[in-house]
Amino acid sequence: MPRIKISPLTLIWLITLIYFKPPYVPQMIIAVAIHEAGHLACAKALGIRVKSMTLSMLGARIRCESIPSYGKEFLLAAAGPLAGIVLFVICHLFNNFHVSEFLLSAGAVSLALAIFNLLPLPSFDGGRMIFCAACSIFSLDKALKISNTLGFISIFLLWLLSVYLMLKIASGMAMFVFCSFFFLKRFIFSVKNREFERF
Repeated sequence: MPRIKISPLTLIWLITLIYFKPPYVPQMIIAVAIHEAGHLACAKALGIRVKSMTLSMLGARIRCESIPSYGKEFLLAAAGPLAGIVLFVICHLFNNFHVSEFLLSAGAVSLALAIFNLLPLPSFDGGRMIFCAACSIFSLDKALKISNTLGFISIFLLWLLSVYLMLKIASGMAMFVFCSFFFLKRFIFSVKNREFERF
């Protein structure tokens, strides 16, 4: 059983969510739990021993006892979004029987989380998948360049979209803050610019 940790900032964020009770929090918790369970189930199926899991506001960081092969890491990264997509399909099927509106919203949140995690950003599942795929074709240096370039383009396009939404319909502030924070952390201030964090 891996050790589960939680960062202080994430704990404060969770307490804030519980206190203010914004909509779709239960669905969000279910979606995140299924997503991370997908990673853990895949690790167990592949024989990868998980040392610890640290919960953060952007998901969970899994620490393995040894670095898996690129093929296994690709599957490990893909398992989380795949679990979310499966949850969406199941909720949609049950909703066809008009069981509960909660199921439909839980499935929608799960699908949104899966798509978000498939963005080719470093430390996201999509970024890991692209890095592992690139490493199987190109050299490590070229794979790093490809991963970082796609990550930069993705976050820049999201940032432009957030600016457009703020100017056009006075919305998108949360996306703008996220993009700005992620861009500064990953591409400006990070001392790991020339590395790619692995499981």
